[in-house]
Amino acid sequence: MTAIIPLLVNRVSLSLLPYFSFERTQLSSSQYFLNNDLCSSLPEILSPEAPTKHSCRQAYILASILTGIVQLITLLFSPLVGLISASPILSRNSRNPQAVVLSISFLLGTLACIGFALLPNGDPRLKIVWAFAIGLGVAQAAGTVVSLALITKGRGDIVAKEGREVGGALSSAYSFCGGLGILLIGSTAGVLFDRWSTAPFLLLAGVNLVVVFFSTLLWIRSPHD
Repeated sequence: MTAIIPLLVNRVSLSLLPYFSFERTQLSSSQYFLNNDLCSSLPEILSPEAPTKHSCRQAYILASILTGIVQLITLLFSPLVGLISASPILSRNSRNPQAVVLSISFLLGTLACIGFALLPNGDPRLKIVWAFAIGLGVAQAAGTVVSLALITKGRGDIVAKEGREVGGALSSAYSFCGGLGILLIGSTAGVLFDRWSTAPFLLLAGVNLVVVFFSTLLWIRSPHD
């Protein structure tokens, strides 16, 4: 374990973690509506994971609005995350200010995922879900912007030492981690959903905590690098 942690606590490795965990968030509220007979229409074939406007219109509308809020917050906060990451104040206190932003943002994402998992009776109509959606959007923005900043910085350092061939390999690894994360996290969340509808949120919370842990380590040890 002591040999693995130093390997992960650097710009390049840390850039792969949020990109691995990053996935376009699509929230579903159909399970609650189905369990409580709140759907106005129930055709013979109905997928709780992917409600349609014909199978359960109420759940479809709510899920679409929540998902739209997450994506809107991601769009609005992406420039802000970039500005904060390049802030002179953070740069004076840490050689890796991106790690500070990543740690705080993914902590918000973790709390949001836990909040969704622990909703009273699983009711997605509660007003608090809007705050959770905002938290997911902030984490998603940081996962995109900061991971790109970290891989760019790390790639520049490595290319200067090892050559352009290694830089190309890093770019490929970065893209591979993103696809692998969507495949593994998405498929695992789908399997868990069949057994426990809130399990996917707990899975995402756990993955986000891993990012928080290693980004915090980089943040703490960076002044002494």
